[in-house]
Amino acid sequence: MTKFARQQWFLLALGGTLVGGALFYQPLRPVTEAIPQHPLLAVILWLMSAPLDLRRSLSGRHAVATTGIAVAVNTLAAGPLAWVMGRALIEPLAIGLVLAALSPCTMASAAVWTRRGGGNDAIALMVTVVTSLLSVVSLPGWAWLLIGRGQNVEVDAVELAGKMLIYVVLPIGLAQAMRALTPCRLWFDRHRHQLSLTAQLGLLLMVLIGAVRCGELLAGTDSILRPIDWGLLIVITAVVHVVLFALAWYGTRTIGAPRADMLAAAVSGSQKTLAVGLSVAMEFGPLAILPMIVYHTLQLLIDAVLVEKLGVKRAK
Repeated sequence: MTKFARQQWFLLALGGTLVGGALFYQPLRPVTEAIPQHPLLAVILWLMSAPLDLRRSLSGRHAVATTGIAVAVNTLAAGPLAWVMGRALIEPLAIGLVLAALSPCTMASAAVWTRRGGGNDAIALMVTVVTSLLSVVSLPGWAWLLIGRGQNVEVDAVELAGKMLIYVVLPIGLAQAMRALTPCRLWFDRHRHQLSLTAQLGLLLMVLIGAVRCGELLAGTDSILRPIDWGLLIVITAVVHVVLFALAWYGTRTIGAPRADMLAAAVSGSQKTLAVGLSVAMEFGPLAILPMIVYHTLQLLIDAVLVEKLGVKRAK
């Protein structure tokens, strides 16, 4: 196995799952229909949360303010920005882009990318947890405001908030409560890699569910996405991510935060979790999942470059 394949196996598997699910939707449909989508989301988030050590203190004079700026960018700025930029997309993709932007910060790659650049990964972890907890209110609220009004889509904010509470907040809370027990904490820490790998496999399973639905929809309609639709989706999604990255970077720079904190805020303020985004997007139609998958892929590729250029190690 090549070095690239070992390092980027998840991206390769993500692409293969998406294409394979869409092409072979007929034999795969009975399998994916038997999978309980929302409980799967809860299990994935529990697996992702269990290794996180939230008892780590946010040391440093600017850490709390930096965390607040990153949370504000991720929770308050992302949705409206995606709504404005998505006006150039067809409606299902525009809705999917907004839902992707409304998702909380990703659990895994934000801390990994921050650490890779020599940033303060404690801030990235805290932004992940805070945005996930806030999503029970922010995601349904913004979805109702940006999608449910003026679109041919109905958004039940109360029902969506209930699902976020049960399938997002509770698994995270349960995992952290279990970490308070020393045997559980030690076991989680020893099996950090296995828990992360299992969570990623769960994510691929969720992608497969969405890909099968997407393939079924595309096969049953004459209006397959045009190349211009794909091109606009990729460019606009990349712009949204980079703008959010820049907002958090320069926002924390204005308060005099050290470079390590700036990097953590920029990464965690702009990254979005695939698990929550996919789960919510599938409620709005199969095509709505595509922006979330594109966003997730692009954030990994773009941030790999930005972290290399802007990281603390690079600056020294």
